[in-house]
Amino acid sequence: VRGVDGPRFREAWADAARRHAILRTAFLWEGDKEPLQVMLRDAPTLLTELDWRGLDDQPARVRQLALEERERDFSLNRAPLLRLLLVRLEDDRYRLIWTYHHILMDGWSVSRLIGEVLRHYSGAEHEPVAAYRDYIDWLGQQVAEASEAFWKGKLSNLEGATHLARALSVKAPQAGYHAIYTHLSAGQTARLQAFAQQQQVTLNTLVQAAWLLLLQRYTGQRTVTFGATVSGRPETLNGSENMLGLFINTLPVVNSVPTEVSVGDWLRDIQAYNLDIRDFQQTPLSDIQRWAGQGGQSLFDSIIVFENQPVDRTLREWNGDSLRFEDVSDFGLTSFAMDLMVSLDEGLRIEYMHQRDQFDLATVEILRSHMESLMQRLCDDAGRAVGELGLLTLDEGRALDGELPVVAEGDETPVHELIRQRARLQPEHTALVLSYAERDAEHLSYAELDRRSDALAVHLLEQGVQAEDVIGVFMERSLELVVSLLAVMKCGAAYVPLDPQYPQERLRYMMADSDMRLLLTQERLRDSAQLNPGTAMVAVDRLNLDVDVAAPSCAVHAEQLAYLIYTSGSTGKPKSVAVAHGPLSMHVQAISELYEMDPGNRELHFMSFAFDGAHERWITALISGSTLVIRDNTLWTAEQTLAVLHRQRISVACFPPAYLLQLAEHAELQGGDPPPVRIYCFGGDAVPDATFERVKHTLKPQYLVNGYGPTETVVTPLLWKIAADGHCQAMYAPIGQRVGTRSLHVLDMDLNPLPVGMIGELYIGGRGVARGYHRHPWQSAERFVADPFSAEGGRLYRTGDLVRRREDGVFDYVGRIDHQVKVRGFRIELGEIEARLREQAGVNDALVVVRDNGQGPQLVGYVVATQDDGLGPRCQAALRESLPDYMVPTQVVVLPRFPLTPNGKFDRKALPDPAFSGRDYVAPRTPLEWALADIWQQVLGIEKVGITDNFFELGGDSLRTLKVISKVRALNEPGFQLKLRDMMAKPTIAGLSGVDEQPVRQSPQPLLLLNQPVGDQPALFCLHAGFGTVFDYEPLARRLDGERTVYGVQCRMLLDRQWHDTSLAQMAADYVEAIRARQPQGPYHVLGWSLGGALALLVSDLFEQQGQRVAFVGLVDSFVPTQANAVASADEWRVDLAEFLGAALGMDGEVIARALSSESAGDFDAVARIIRAVIDSQSDQASGYALLGADELAQTFMVSTRLKALSRQVETLPIPQAGLHCWWADGNPTAERATLECQQPRLRKVQVVTAGHFDILQRDECLSAVVAALGLEMVPEF
Repeated sequence: VRGVDGPRFREAWADAARRHAILRTAFLWEGDKEPLQVMLRDAPTLLTELDWRGLDDQPARVRQLALEERERDFSLNRAPLLRLLLVRLEDDRYRLIWTYHHILMDGWSVSRLIGEVLRHYSGAEHEPVAAYRDYIDWLGQQVAEASEAFWKGKLSNLEGATHLARALSVKAPQAGYHAIYTHLSAGQTARLQAFAQQQQVTLNTLVQAAWLLLLQRYTGQRTVTFGATVSGRPETLNGSENMLGLFINTLPVVNSVPTEVSVGDWLRDIQAYNLDIRDFQQTPLSDIQRWAGQGGQSLFDSIIVFENQPVDRTLREWNGDSLRFEDVSDFGLTSFAMDLMVSLDEGLRIEYMHQRDQFDLATVEILRSHMESLMQRLCDDAGRAVGELGLLTLDEGRALDGELPVVAEGDETPVHELIRQRARLQPEHTALVLSYAERDAEHLSYAELDRRSDALAVHLLEQGVQAEDVIGVFMERSLELVVSLLAVMKCGAAYVPLDPQYPQERLRYMMADSDMRLLLTQERLRDSAQLNPGTAMVAVDRLNLDVDVAAPSCAVHAEQLAYLIYTSGSTGKPKSVAVAHGPLSMHVQAISELYEMDPGNRELHFMSFAFDGAHERWITALISGSTLVIRDNTLWTAEQTLAVLHRQRISVACFPPAYLLQLAEHAELQGGDPPPVRIYCFGGDAVPDATFERVKHTLKPQYLVNGYGPTETVVTPLLWKIAADGHCQAMYAPIGQRVGTRSLHVLDMDLNPLPVGMIGELYIGGRGVARGYHRHPWQSAERFVADPFSAEGGRLYRTGDLVRRREDGVFDYVGRIDHQVKVRGFRIELGEIEARLREQAGVNDALVVVRDNGQGPQLVGYVVATQDDGLGPRCQAALRESLPDYMVPTQVVVLPRFPLTPNGKFDRKALPDPAFSGRDYVAPRTPLEWALADIWQQVLGIEKVGITDNFFELGGDSLRTLKVISKVRALNEPGFQLKLRDMMAKPTIAGLSGVDEQPVRQSPQPLLLLNQPVGDQPALFCLHAGFGTVFDYEPLARRLDGERTVYGVQCRMLLDRQWHDTSLAQMAADYVEAIRARQPQGPYHVLGWSLGGALALLVSDLFEQQGQRVAFVGLVDSFVPTQANAVASADEWRVDLAEFLGAALGMDGEVIARALSSESAGDFDAVARIIRAVIDSQSDQASGYALLGADELAQTFMVSTRLKALSRQVETLPIPQAGLHCWWADGNPTAERATLECQQPRLRKVQVVTAGHFDILQRDECLSAVVAALGLEMVPEF
């Protein structure tokens, strides 16, 4: 600033404070229903002047001063809540630093205040001032019921929250915030404005439309929402434009992004929505979120602020007197992960302010380019369908897949010809072995296999079999089964395998549906095979096939039918997938190369021949010259299978994940060397990470392979092969990369290509696609669609599977589109609940299904365990700790094993039906319980609270806890007192009322949930500090809300006055037991501030002693035993109590010192009297914790003295194997850091934070750094 007249400038601000009560406002809370807004009569001093003329390095000093001002807290109970520093740098040059709390005013008010101050400075007349209390009165006249009805209508289509950050993975999370910008030129902006005007909408609406479209494409949700900041100034309230105060509000913009609607019509719909919500723009967002039916969770993590009166423009355009403003900068943050600030000056400008622990810079740069592209493309054609606007063009989508390999000569040679070539190369090499569980039977060489299949092919041709005739193969597992399959292909026909164990009705349907020409069977099955009288039958085992015949010379072309495989169909009837020779040959040759198959390999063939994977395996083994060992017709136990793997020296084996897990479990029990298997292949179901790890560690193969693919895309179009020392790094094993000459596309709901890293439906094209459903063209047209990326008019198969493509081209399976269910209005991914059930002690596997009990859909969990012993209810109780209530199954059924289909996959239809019994709302039983329920409903903003509902699961926190305590005291209920420790230890109304009080004494539960549970990441456990409480971690828990569950580990001496801890080591052991009850297996994440740091080290060391992995150990200004803190001083309790009261009550040091001087001892009664005197002396200045009362605070202090005494028993702390992340407060210089580092721990991060010991966990610098460090330990969400 130049040309400042100091006295005039100071008087201009003082005049503003006299005119506007909001500048003289403080906020007090003394236990009333709501905090009070208090206006002081006398205007406080707002402006402080500093003279820095002649000082060196002025720019750095000013920057540091601005940073310190930004970091300085405001005490809400002390006015003013704004500060002005006028720093004189030269005679005519100043720097003005203005800091204010957002509770006072919004951006519009700031611009008006600056304008008014400048007008007073220049001597201009004042405009009349309207009082902010007029707005408060107006708010009180609004009808809440009308707002609720309006917003419930607007939210009716909302299926779930829109969290942009969760749709994108963060590769390198960092602390703090960052902003990048869109700057459109004047010409580009004019084009957008002209188009908006033509469509009769505002530019704001056009920007909102582009963001809605971007959110829909990024998240895959048809209905999306973001927050729009509105002015909040009522048009019907006189003078509202001239008021100073906080009017702005953030409201949800909810929109179901259409497919067929034109761009112009859609824009006008959005504009109409924005006009509608103006009448109810004063509605608090917290109420709207509650009415949304989403459990009170946040509805969005992105907002758009359209700034129509920027402060910097007001200052730049000022022309009065000699006063001139030059460079202007501001800094403001929201709690949202992504904040778009839109302003219009010479051109459109968008600021993308984002949390760096939520978004990588590279990701935001890509997002910005998509936003800019969408804004421009929306204006290309108002008549274009909205669904045609994707994030990428077709060419960009085509480029993602890369060039398809060229189909070389011989790549599609029919497989029976390739097997014949092997027979000529290695005629005496063993091709087939039939293995029984306890012994081995006959075998065939390649020459014998070739000769017998030739003989059968000739016989079939003699029976009149022609090209593409369908030949059924109805046989038990045997050598002639493979001979028959090969013979059918040699005569140009197509086989369809029929499992004799299938129900007769299904087999009869398959025979008729396929138009079967002939049925090959075995003599012992002839009677059961006569299902269709019109189908001829041949018993292959009655034929003499061991004869030399001329090889059949049937020419087979690439598009000719090779086989049919029946899969389950949505209509209830199985569908026949038709696979041609060319794609089949291409596929098995590519698989052979990936598996490194050669004549030295021996593969166990375990799967049912009715499963398409079985045909990949027998064909691949034989074209590679390997030996195929076929399981006999019985389903072996895990023990029998392990014996065969040893006896037969098997090198390749493929099993369904559930069966392979059984093998691993049995091998653990059996002990000894694992089988000599080189590759284990999973197939048929998604592979949980726990299964992958257990197989890897127990069976010890060289490689693990996860094959993925629908039957319609020729067995396994994607494959993930990894060495045994690799990791999934996800909830499920990746499904890999493309196999052979296929194309893979991740598309959005409207079939537009999606960029790398985004979740969409997988479409598969290229050569690896089936011909369709045999003789069912309508079904084929539904699933096999035209390939827009193909220049040759190819087809794509829509899989119905959600995937994400990584940068390296590997795909991750996310889930089924149809595996999401809706229960009680919530969209639920069943896999998340299954993963939580698998974490529980004693649970080997889990499934969750939806069943209807006549009162709507209910979730039912099924777990596999060796013992029941009340496991079902225990699982439900554990899930209630980590999942929202609507995701907890109404029943958990314990089974010894899951029922399996003949293919070895889970048979969901065979799961036993549960006996439903409701676990719903439990009503209060006594007047006290009714009163408590009413208080909880008021404080939590919930319509109905039952006596078994958990206060903290319903959204309770420390502030709401204090409100409950305050309201309970106002009841004056005889004989009932509510303490903070009661709320922590018994957070249900039934527990607090004492109606069900049991005489049996139990250990208090130390874990306290501090934020909303998150299902896809391990929790963070925060160990209590020297006061025993965990509320100091609430700012961190809020920052991690939606990213990671945070539990506080409380001191049990606070929860139960009779509890007596004897040592920190004993406490750590108990805490480990409590944590493992909540999370039975690692990786564990622990953090501790002050004494909590020492406990975190003790706990981590115990975890590692128990064989568990500790992924994160965070120490925040940790206590470390040193010579300096090992001995107590005489009057130490006085210093400690002064620090305690200063931190807990926020009172002046002089007030505390006067009260301390009145007592000579530090026992409980004396401490209580001191605290009571401090509170009584300045009750209006005490923080909310004063509501706990002197006795409760005294008990907390006495616990802290006990904990300090226990800490002095520890001479040195253990150093865990895990690396340490350390944050130290620069305002608390001690020898603790040096002492710790002398023990040479593995330090992953050391950072000094500008903070004191007691406020370090409130500093953004520390919080952002902790969140970023935790982000590096996140399991990628796939």
